[in-house]
Amino acid sequence: MAITRTPMVDDDGSGTTGTVINNAWKTELYNQIDAALPAALAPVAHSFNAADYSAQSPMTLTVTAGQVSTNIYSINGKQVTWAVMLGPGTLGGTASTAVYIRLPGGLFATNLGSTEAAVATCADGAGSHLAQVRIPAGASQATIYVNSGAAWTLGSLFLNFTVTFFSA
Repeated sequence: MAITRTPMVDDDGSGTTGTVINNAWKTELYNQIDAALPAALAPVAHSFNAADYSAQSPMTLTVTAGQVSTNIYSINGKQVTWAVMLGPGTLGGTASTAVYIRLPGGLFATNLGSTEAAVATCADGAGSHLAQVRIPAGASQATIYVNSGAAWTLGSLFLNFTVTFFSA
């Protein structure tokens, strides 16, 4: 993410007068800083696709673009940090224990010999509680479980999580 360019001004203290001074030097400095920052660290918004959101059959999860306020990720080397906020999606059908969200950017988790996990805050038809976000090695999606191991309660679903995983 580039630094916002603002001219240097020799101001008389009023904030309304002055002349641009040495702006070429400042622009050169900004360009050097931008070049030193890895572009991969800049957060990327993942485009909405309804097929990215699903649930363990026979339960269904319906999500529209307006219900996903955040789905962004950043990559540092092979480490991916991903944040999702959605709601209210709708859980329908027959209750089951898993909700799925496809990893952003077509990414797959690498085989690190362990499962990447994070805690999510969520609310479903039973109210607010915690959930676990799991991304097994080789997976192309995160699996979200109610922390207690119970099935999701049908109705509205709100999810909020940030998870870090590794991708090739």
